[in-house]
Amino acid sequence: MEVTTLEKDRNYEKVRLVFSREEIERTEDKLARELNKEIELPGFRKGKVPKSVLKMRFPKYFEENIVDELIDEWIRKQDRELILDPVKLSEEKGEESIVVELELHWEPEVELADVEELVVEIPSKSSVVEEVVRRNLEALRKERATLEPKSESAESDDVVLLKYKIVDEQSGEVVKDEETTEVEVGALKWLEKELLGKKEGDLIEASVSEGEKEARYRLQGVVERVYRKILPELDDELASSVDEKFKTLEDLKAEIRKRGEKEYEDFRVDTLPTLALAKLIESSNIVVSDRSLDALVDKSIKRLKEEGEYEKLLEEAGSEEAFREDLREKVIESLKDRFVPLAYGKKHGISVTTEEIEEYVEKMAPLWRLTPQQARAAVFSDKELFWKVVEHLYEHKIGDHLAGKVKIEETEFGEEDSETEEKGESVSNEEANG
Repeated sequence: MEVTTLEKDRNYEKVRLVFSREEIERTEDKLARELNKEIELPGFRKGKVPKSVLKMRFPKYFEENIVDELIDEWIRKQDRELILDPVKLSEEKGEESIVVELELHWEPEVELADVEELVVEIPSKSSVVEEVVRRNLEALRKERATLEPKSESAESDDVVLLKYKIVDEQSGEVVKDEETTEVEVGALKWLEKELLGKKEGDLIEASVSEGEKEARYRLQGVVERVYRKILPELDDELASSVDEKFKTLEDLKAEIRKRGEKEYEDFRVDTLPTLALAKLIESSNIVVSDRSLDALVDKSIKRLKEEGEYEKLLEEAGSEEAFREDLREKVIESLKDRFVPLAYGKKHGISVTTEEIEEYVEKMAPLWRLTPQQARAAVFSDKELFWKVVEHLYEHKIGDHLAGKVKIEETEFGEEDSETEEKGESVSNEEANG
């Protein structure tokens, strides 16, 4: 086997491979074994047809597969991964050798950031807990609000008494007969725009949204009444209405605060590794050839055209140049997401064991509504699902490893702290009620 590098640019490489007669023979033997599993010939036992007979009977099979199999076998032996399929530039078959030239786009080299210099911002415990208290108290007030009819137009915090029916847009058939219900104006995003500014007697018509699917049904209705919410005062009376054990508002706040502190500690344990890994990916660099980036962008554009999304996205971008640049940035982000964790894990000897996979599957089985045995069978029989589980565990272990090394800077809770915001809302009203 002879390998000659003809051209190299970062992760891009053009090579000439010369496969010897011995390597060709071995690969033909492998192809013969695979073919023997699929065919039967009269006069031969199944799986025992000699290679020479197979080559005479199925010359096209060997002709079409020998070069690709030789290339694939060579690539499998390399200690690196391709990010694009190899491109065969030329091939020359001789009696004693096969010569091919390939264009290869290997995984990019990763320049890891200095972990001890990474700063991860996380909201302070006190600011988060106080925000949890505020939000829970506000939710309790809204739950106990009284409704007062109003003649003015509906606003985002108002409630509308709506008489409506649901119609199939394709057939015109009524799929839900008329009924009347109270709807908070901002509760349903697909309906909010239609309700805002409406008054008693106004007609409503809106497509019923089902996630990203194209709407099939249409709501038709009339506003029968508009109400404003009258929220109760934030006082001892509100606290005692939640539970008799709360004699004062401060008692209620203390209960919510205690639960909020527990939620914060759970949040910190769960979220810090994720934030640390995200910061490592953001701060690290990859060494990738422009040729690889251009090829990956071209591949993305081809896929978008096949899916019918290209023209719309191109129009949104404003120009082809801007669109390609946007795709290029996304490709770089995707490559960093994929290879930075792998580089860090390799550097620090981090891996996922079978025992860890089984432990995770057993823990997740109830959430998947499966028995542990069913969950194990599902994961270990589905290659794609198996590697998703491995990737999740691998990144979690890397995050845990990073969390003990990065610098942590506490900030005040703000609107930008979306992770904390979600966690803060998870302290439910039921928990506040004790």
